[in-house]
Amino acid sequence: MILAIDQGTTGTTCLVFDEDGEVAGRAYREFEQHSPRPGWVEHDAREIWDVTRGVAADALDDAGTAELHAIGITNQRETVCVWDPKTGEPLHRALVGQDRRTADRCTELREAGREELVRAKTGLTIDPSFSATKIAWLLRNVDGLADNARSGRAVFGTVDAWLIFNLTGELATDQTNASRTLLCDRDKTAWDPELLDVFGIPANALPKIVPSIGEVGRTRDDALPGWDGVPVSGIAGDQQAALYGQACLDPGQGKSTYPGTGSSLLLNVGDRVPKPPPGVLATVAWAIGQRTFYALEASTSVPGAAMQGPRGGSGIPSETEGLARATLEATAFQTLDCIRVMDIAATEPLRELRADGGASENAWLMQFQADVLGVPVVVPEVTQTTAMGAAFLAGVGCGRWTQGEVRRLWREGARYEPAMSEDERSTRHAEWTRAVERARGWAAG
Repeated sequence: MILAIDQGTTGTTCLVFDEDGEVAGRAYREFEQHSPRPGWVEHDAREIWDVTRGVAADALDDAGTAELHAIGITNQRETVCVWDPKTGEPLHRALVGQDRRTADRCTELREAGREELVRAKTGLTIDPSFSATKIAWLLRNVDGLADNARSGRAVFGTVDAWLIFNLTGELATDQTNASRTLLCDRDKTAWDPELLDVFGIPANALPKIVPSIGEVGRTRDDALPGWDGVPVSGIAGDQQAALYGQACLDPGQGKSTYPGTGSSLLLNVGDRVPKPPPGVLATVAWAIGQRTFYALEASTSVPGAAMQGPRGGSGIPSETEGLARATLEATAFQTLDCIRVMDIAATEPLRELRADGGASENAWLMQFQADVLGVPVVVPEVTQTTAMGAAFLAGVGCGRWTQGEVRRLWREGARYEPAMSEDERSTRHAEWTRAVERARGWAAG
């Protein structure tokens, strides 16, 4: 059995997978969101751990298993926790990825000409969603924290690092999460001294960087009561975990998560570092041993209010199936535009798109997406792809599965083959492009 911990922005899901990749147990619980000021978003790191610990126990009870071979972790990316490594006590609430308090500082850094350096070393852009300016804000604004960080009495880490510490006592973060901080050299997968200097962050206040696949440590006494000594052997940020959970293990394979108001795209580009075109991020997909694999990443959005309907979660009501709503078409065309840009830097063009997220249940959207892409769109049998990715990573990391078996364990739920002619596809996309240009002119006017 493999326990997957999927720690999201509003709650924690734990799934237990058996040897055949089937869900044997599950549990979920939410935690409190804090917004002390407009644009500020915080979590209580202690509550995150308490909820995770309880949900893991509930999922294992639900599975009724007597053995647990490994634990995998996937998490909200970019959220920053800070704690005392000796006592384990949080030293401030976690600053969540959506927190915008450092927007002005990001503008200052861009105006100071730091964007090119950051882009070259990380594949990312300077933005408050990433971790570095959040850590810098904490160092400047929490009394005594800067001194504690320099003397080893404070450590910063993304949520995976916080969970690893509480489970095993190790101070570690995986390469996918490190790559989203603006502090990690993407090519060397190491903390970069020049970037640390730009953001004013001491290196000794950061955890060690480890591969996504492989044992990081073992559960210590009472971390998960009754489950001491279990290896934590798979870790990845949520979007990378979804890519692995969709078994997109080869270049040219990609996944798109459709939450209901857009999509989040990752395209596997293999073990060569890509040069991302404008509007696209280059990120670590996962690492195993000494090999690091990369992905191109982009996201799209449409107005959330336009997607609301009576069914919760995806935001797309089942009654829209078969109706050519403009919002659904916009989602598909924006995904197409992102993929066309990605193909410029990709080692191989997209061969098949694997879809997940609530809106992947909408058959009309999935068929239209296949039609405009000109490649099949496939929805998996197990739709909790982030948790499945964490389980796959951990299973490979502890030696229970091979990557070949991951391909076998992933199962197709629904397949949508493109049915639109090339002429119609080109015409429809040209109409979309004209509409976008006119909308830009209208907005500018």
